[in-house]
Amino acid sequence: MNQWLWLLAAVPLLAAAMLVDNLAFVRGAALAAGGLLAWWGVWQMLRRGRDEESVERLRQDFKQTKEELHQQRLNNLDLMRLKDKSEEQRKNSDSLNEQRQQMIGSLPASLILAEPDGRIAFANAMVERMTGWKPGDLAGKNWNAVFNQPGPAVQPREKALEGGDAIDNEQDYIVSQDGREVLVSSHYWRLAKLNRLGWLFTARSQAGDYDKLKDEFVTNISHELRTPLTVIKGYAEILHEDAVANHQQNAELLKIIVDEGERLNTILDGIINYRQASMGQIGLRHESVDLVKLLNSVAGDMEPLARNKGVALVRKVPESLSPCKGDFTALRFTFSHLLDNAIKFTPEGGTVTIETGGWRLEDALWKLEVHVADTGIGIDVKDIPHIFDRFYRTDQKVHTRQGTGIGLSVVKEIIETHSGTISVESAPGKGSRFTVRLPMTD
Repeated sequence: MNQWLWLLAAVPLLAAAMLVDNLAFVRGAALAAGGLLAWWGVWQMLRRGRDEESVERLRQDFKQTKEELHQQRLNNLDLMRLKDKSEEQRKNSDSLNEQRQQMIGSLPASLILAEPDGRIAFANAMVERMTGWKPGDLAGKNWNAVFNQPGPAVQPREKALEGGDAIDNEQDYIVSQDGREVLVSSHYWRLAKLNRLGWLFTARSQAGDYDKLKDEFVTNISHELRTPLTVIKGYAEILHEDAVANHQQNAELLKIIVDEGERLNTILDGIINYRQASMGQIGLRHESVDLVKLLNSVAGDMEPLARNKGVALVRKVPESLSPCKGDFTALRFTFSHLLDNAIKFTPEGGTVTIETGGWRLEDALWKLEVHVADTGIGIDVKDIPHIFDRFYRTDQKVHTRQGTGIGLSVVKEIIETHSGTISVESAPGKGSRFTVRLPMTD
């Protein structure tokens, strides 16, 4: 505003100079003063404009600097958050690595990771306990040179995986650090993402080998005995029929031979069925099964046995039921065995009942319950948890007839193969109640 005031002050002087004609000196002085004031006003106006531009530039620079400082503070906060997050992730990663190391270290089996050419990259602590080799001493060594017996006939371990991604060897031999040969069960596999080979091995258990040998021995004996037993049973039946027709005194003795031959045949069938079930070789069909027809057929087959022993066999089966899903022959064997056991362990005058329950939702499947109950001698509390174990038999002092201890194992295998369940309730002197639950058809 000051520059305009200077200009206004110059106007009167210029006007006075124009009015004073006679005084040339005064007029010249007035013109000079007015011009000087006008020039001064213009100069002030121009300087003021430059100052305002400078101030505006300073204001813009300050604003920009302020925004940059604010953005820098935000960036610093982001960096701090990123640093905290990175530190948290590092701690989590360290914790996971520690847990992984503890898990690998606590494995009850020896674990080795190797390069594709067999050079050992990692070994857990169990390797040292089993072989004597410290994990640090094994690093970089070839697992064939360390664990194989020297000789050209030994196939490198990595060669076993050339035909696939995993392989098992139940009869694998390794050499410990002190030169002992150790029999182990090995599992080899390929870790494609890590470009490594894995080897997990455990010492073969003598108890496990004994059980396997026992199973194989019993199965082989069962097959070997079947043919001569069939011949003996056939001739015994012929002799029994002739003795009955001729009223011979030895007819009763021959009848005992026939009955015991049939019992032995049943035992052999049970052993073979058990082996097939335990090895997954039963080959069950999945078809619609009419349970009413099946249960009535089984009960009809068992009625002569129950009648001869003086045991009442009661059926509580409706005229019709929704079908279940399974194999008719295998289920027939299952319920025949349960009824046979119930009659076998029920004294004269007792009762055996086969009945159906309702449909129940179990494991997201609708299942029908079938009960086989008796008023027999019952099962001791200590025996109930093991009643379905293979080769398990209850106290022989209680029962006059002993089986092989595999019948209920076969039954359980068959029921579970059908996606069903079996359970038992029993008490000594009060009888037993077996419950089978089978899924309905889709």
